[in-house]
Amino acid sequence: MNRMEVLSERVAAAHLDRRRQRELQRQERIFNTKVRTIGVDKEALQHQVEEKRAQRDSESRAVKEHSDDLIHTDRAACLLESRQKKDKRLLAEAIVNFCQQFQQPSSRREFDLNDPEVLKKQEGVRVLPGLAGEDLGSEDRTRRQREQLRDWTLQQQQELDQAKELQRLQGNSGLQDFRRWRKSTKRATNIAIKDFNRALAVELREQRERERRQVEENNRTDILNHLQGELLSESVQRSARVRRDCYKGMTPEQIRE
Repeated sequence: MNRMEVLSERVAAAHLDRRRQRELQRQERIFNTKVRTIGVDKEALQHQVEEKRAQRDSESRAVKEHSDDLIHTDRAACLLESRQKKDKRLLAEAIVNFCQQFQQPSSRREFDLNDPEVLKKQEGVRVLPGLAGEDLGSEDRTRRQREQLRDWTLQQQQELDQAKELQRLQGNSGLQDFRRWRKSTKRATNIAIKDFNRALAVELREQRERERRQVEENNRTDILNHLQGELLSESVQRSARVRRDCYKGMTPEQIRE
């Protein structure tokens, strides 16, 4: 029992102490002229300002470092590109120099066949007329060849004209035969169409006649069925039970019985 009382007293004392501390803090805020006039926590605001300034400084440093890296990379790329261009130019110059020094046309195996100064090198050589191998009758032979070619051309033209004329005549006769054949074919086709239409008309007429007869037969059968039926003839079926709607009185047999 004493323990419970001591524990409750301790709890009450702790609670009272917390209330006393809160009250002291409230009084300090109320009676503090600086806090009361400003209305905010200046130290907290100053701390926030310092944090934002530090954040901006860190961001600006990061941006500057990134910019420096980009500039450095760009300079390295430009330097590498200039070196590559220089290497290509030096290689091209080396190839040209090598070709000029060690690949001259005169050093080729077939240069004697394509030497443009071969005639200058053959000094004292003259070609005299009438030597072996010279064609003295080339002009006369060329003239005869031209005349022969003209005669052949005229002959071929005449043969071509004759062939065209023969083809035209044959074409006219063939065209007439084709027209006659087409006319006869058309006449036969028209006759066949007329015969088919005539046969079709006869068949349709016979079919309509059969249908008419069938309708008449059906009507006649229907009329006979109605006339001979139990409804119109008022016949009474023989059964143990008499229908009231069909009863017309006693039959002679029933009367005699």
